[in-house]
Amino acid sequence: EPSCVTPTDLSVSDITTTGAIVSWVSDGTAFMIEIQPGGSPQGTEGGYVIGDVTPYPATVLDLTGINPDTGFGYLMPNTSYSFYVVNVCNDASSEYAGPLTFTTFCEVASGAWSNDFDTNDDCWLVSNGGDANTWVLYDDSANGGGVASYAISYDSNLAHDDYLVSPAFTVTDEATDRMSFDARNHNPSFPESIDVQIWNADINVLLETVATDVTPSTAYETFTYDLSAYEGQDIRFAFYISTTDEFRISIDNVVVDGLLGLEDVNTSSNFTYFPNPVNNVLSIKAQASIDSITVYNMLGQTVVRSTPNTTTTAVDMSGLQTGAYFVQVAINNSIETVRVIKN
Repeated sequence: EPSCVTPTDLSVSDITTTGAIVSWVSDGTAFMIEIQPGGSPQGTEGGYVIGDVTPYPATVLDLTGINPDTGFGYLMPNTSYSFYVVNVCNDASSEYAGPLTFTTFCEVASGAWSNDFDTNDDCWLVSNGGDANTWVLYDDSANGGGVASYAISYDSNLAHDDYLVSPAFTVTDEATDRMSFDARNHNPSFPESIDVQIWNADINVLLETVATDVTPSTAYETFTYDLSAYEGQDIRFAFYISTTDEFRISIDNVVVDGLLGLEDVNTSSNFTYFPNPVNNVLSIKAQASIDSITVYNMLGQTVVRSTPNTTTTAVDMSGLQTGAYFVQVAINNSIETVRVIKN
């Protein structure tokens, strides 16, 4: 047996947008930990070593905060990392253990957002309860969905214990205090049911189950839930499934917006907008002066902002990628948000 034993049982916990806690099992007292871009071998240029040969009181390292060796944060949001650890003995070092690869969370969205799963699906998380089948992307364009939906994969012999978890976002009054989604079953004889849950942003506290045994028909149905009880908080929602011996269910067209934010512009708004879909320029006309216009992408990031101070204006969207956007219009201290498709 080697005199300097390689660490075992690498694990990671408490993942956040910019941190995580890594741990391992060893009877050693001094270690070197190496962090590499996800999938990169140990020793690859561009990685960095943490801790050098400083002894640790326990085989745990908190990667949250500032790396004293570089002066920067250890980790970046929505980034994959692989970590390795070596036991440093008096006269030798063990083999490196690893890699263990994990991905940090996306940044918390601050505005309205949506996802049809055709693009920008990398901030969603899937937790598999151990069976061979879980939530996967599925082409459901022939059934009223987009190019892709998220569907539970089928196995008639296994019980599911699986979560499809949304990106984290801040709940704001009349901006992001409502969520909706489309869902459908694939076989009327073997319907699947889901629970809709609310979690904190770090996914370690279940705040509420807002709906249980949601069982849509085989045609897409829209389900909508009020999130106003969580105003001011950073949360996620999850679609949880635990049924056995059923078939398949799809989730598509998830939207997070305001309870008063996406009303029918023709009957309830004090402005009009056209065309929709838009190729390059979106025209907006109002009865009163338009204070500001903000365009958000699917991730809740601001991509266009203007302060027209006129009743008629044009929003240049020619530089934006194809997809769905939210256009927030402020008039006389009133804010409304509409969904616009960019061709």
